[in-house]
Amino acid sequence: MRMMASILSFLIILSTTACQTNEDSENIQGQSVSKHTIISQMNAETAEKAAERVERVDKAQAVSLEKDIYIHLNVEGFDRFFLKEIRSQTKKEVEDAVKGSKVQVSTDKKIEMEITELKERLKDHQITKKKLEEEIKKIEEDMKA
Repeated sequence: MRMMASILSFLIILSTTACQTNEDSENIQGQSVSKHTIISQMNAETAEKAAERVERVDKAQAVSLEKDIYIHLNVEGFDRFFLKEIRSQTKKEVEDAVKGSKVQVSTDKKIEMEITELKERLKDHQITKKKLEEEIKKIEEDMKA
């Protein structure tokens, strides 16, 4: 009987402390979300539309930070033989559409993955401006490599 009472009191204590810990962690998580700011991607959206107007570009994805724009182009099939021409034409179109911008264009699949992931995090407001700067710096380095 004593054993049952000990186990029962242990379970009650355990359940009450576990509930208190969860409430604290929820508050901490709520606070961290509020630290993220909305970062405008208007230049990126304009750049995507301008890039998709280029005849051989099937799809474009872009992210921007201030006047820096990083674009991935999806080019399919036979058009891939003309990637250098397509990249330069797209860069010119985007620079005309977003005056005073620094444009980087890539057709690399790794860049596509990084930009897609970054766009999702921006859309969900899950990134700070400092972290965005770090991610964009990494993308820029990958584009140069």
